[in-house]
Amino acid sequence: MFQEIFEKLTSEEINSSVKQLEKAVEKHQRWLSNLNTALICGKNIENIDTSADAHQDCDFGQWYRNFTTIETASIPLFGTLFDIHKELHQEASRLLKLRQQGGEIIAHDYEHITIRSELVRNISARLADHFRENIRIATKVINQVFEHTLEGVIITDANGTILNVNRAFSTITGYSSEEVIGKRPSLLASGKHDKSFYDAMYRNLHLSGSWNGEITNRRKNGELFTEHLSITAIRDHRGMICHFVGILSDITAEQLYKNRLYKHAHFDQLTQLHNRLSLYEELGQALHHAKRDHAQLGIMFIDLDGFKQVNDTLGHGVGDALLQETAKRLKETLRASDIIGRMGGDEFVVVTASVFNEEGIAAVAAKILHSLQQPHHFGSDCCKVAASIGISIFPIHGNTPEELIRCADSAMYESKHRGKGCYTLCSKPVL
Repeated sequence: MFQEIFEKLTSEEINSSVKQLEKAVEKHQRWLSNLNTALICGKNIENIDTSADAHQDCDFGQWYRNFTTIETASIPLFGTLFDIHKELHQEASRLLKLRQQGGEIIAHDYEHITIRSELVRNISARLADHFRENIRIATKVINQVFEHTLEGVIITDANGTILNVNRAFSTITGYSSEEVIGKRPSLLASGKHDKSFYDAMYRNLHLSGSWNGEITNRRKNGELFTEHLSITAIRDHRGMICHFVGILSDITAEQLYKNRLYKHAHFDQLTQLHNRLSLYEELGQALHHAKRDHAQLGIMFIDLDGFKQVNDTLGHGVGDALLQETAKRLKETLRASDIIGRMGGDEFVVVTASVFNEEGIAAVAAKILHSLQQPHHFGSDCCKVAASIGISIFPIHGNTPEELIRCADSAMYESKHRGKGCYTLCSKPVL
């Protein structure tokens, strides 16, 4: 039962309510003294509320109404307290009206008032003890969880000043509690996120009360790490944010594993270029942007001339090194924004946006041919290969990745038939 209460209310709020209860009991005792004076002497009767709602309007009744929740109302003592307090006011109202009408009040009537007043005081004290004990138990449990959980926990005030961190936080970040208390979480900032990122985070915290996401931070030793961070805004009894609690998990290893899986699925393991699957995806994206911007794209299908002979005479190790060197030379020759992929074997595809006409794409192809025709040195081995290139242009020769690559592939075979070591525009030879 109390576990459910503590899920709804903070210890600070319950402590505050217990103090309010004790004050209400004190005022209730003064009310009882005034009641006795009124009943015995018949004085100041008009100053005592005798209405049907008196038990709700007094200080005690207001406390009860403010602190009543679904959880507290189901506590037997809580319901008993309400019933006895209501009966006390009803009996007081009856006796005051009787006194005003000149009726006789006997000792038995006073006993009823006294007994109910004592019950109110005793039950209130027991409730206060119950709440305090459960605050103590809950605080002990929370402290044990705080210190032994594997997730890092950071607590700040409403201004973002760090008030406390747990052991796991220190393990993850490398900072001890003494090094961070009194400072701001920005001491972990990696520089990987701009101001707009943090503005959106704090805006969401104040609007919805929470924020969840992945963030890159920096450990004390300077090492970057990726964490999953969950921040919750804690509000006081007035609804104002008083604290922020952040729970963080180090997911660096998980992210590295995901990155490796992604790289394995999208990149050729030998050359680190886009593989066939990724190449088609990248070309599809490039076509989307080109259509939107009414721009052209150049697609070049490249096949190495003489690669089989290198493999057969110098071995597959040199053949692999030749493919890696080819990838390197393509990267050095082309722009960083150009797309380079390996289709398989000794076939490569290049997608470039630096196309304004056929002469422009021809100039790029000529640079590639010149670079790939230079001798390759691998230790004591030296080899020289050429390349045959087929060219297609979007939107002249197609509108989809499949159409454009098929057209460029066909043009590449035209270059082979023409003697190799040259480039050919789709359906039209260019020397």
